[in-house]
Amino acid sequence: MKKIKLAETAKQAIESKKKFKNQFKEPKETQPESPSPQVPPTSPKIDNTLAPKLPFEDSHKRITTYLEKSLHSKVTQLKATGKISSITALINLAVEDYIKKHHL
Repeated sequence: MKKIKLAETAKQAIESKKKFKNQFKEPKETQPESPSPQVPPTSPKIDNTLAPKLPFEDSHKRITTYLEKSLHSKVTQLKATGKISSITALINLAVEDYIKKHHL
């Protein structure tokens, strides 16, 4: 029973990692658009032939914050159902939208 749960958890972790990496790839023109909304990456696309891709830690700043329990529950549900690619992407998009709205 524990081995099955560990295997399922490992599969979920691998899928989550693949989804995170895929959010930064250019979509193919022949693919139809996905019906479920995805959070787009907030950083502009960089041509990797001209500049090497920065490691995640070099392009992001780690912060510690708290969410209300009800919000955390909703965010993790969005992540689990694939409606957002990552919690980091959601937070970045929300902060970016707030800054644009308030002209900062």
